Amino acid sequence: MSQILLVEDDMLLRPLMTSVLQKAGYDVMDVGTVREAMVQRGPFALLILDEILPNGRGKQVADFFAGTPTLYATAYPAEVPAGAELLPKPFIASELVRAVRRVLGPEAAHA
Repeated sequence: MSQILLVEDDMLLRPLMTSVLQKAGYDVMDVGTVREAMVQRGPFALLILDEILPNGRGKQVADFFAGTPTLYATAYPAEVPAGAELLPKPFIASELVRAVRRVLGPEAAHA
């Protein structure tokens, strides 16, 4: 199973997103800061990033794991790099799963 790295600083939202993705069959590593993300060992199948984080930007994580598919889940769509996959906040659980499947393909959860 391919692992997703979720970087979300909201301590209420992060465990909910992780739970939704795990129930959909994905393996998720979740962290709350840019620093925590950059010490994780890849490779990852997907990065799910909030763009505005306490000690940096989601784009820094995307640059660090260059070449890894990235989905920005953020309330600040204007801050997301042009052409990036975007899931605007707020969203519901089914929208999160649908966005991940759009990026990874429907078979990835059970690979």
